[in-house]
Amino acid sequence: MPSTWPSFGDAADPEMAKRLFDALVVEAKGLDVPVVTGRFGASMNASLVNAGPVTILLDTKRSI
Repeated sequence: MPSTWPSFGDAADPEMAKRLFDALVVEAKGLDVPVVTGRFGASMNASLVNAGPVTILLDTKRSI
């Protein structure tokens, strides 16, 4: 596998990752960014249909 592929091989241990994640959530909420979280480390099912290498979320209910 090429070394440029995404990998969790160098990921932080779960306890450190949880602290980093919680700090990120606090910072985002401090910027008045809408934040929704679930249970850290829980399994989840996600589905996405994507036709390219980039996904951009467009919020059509919010004007700039």
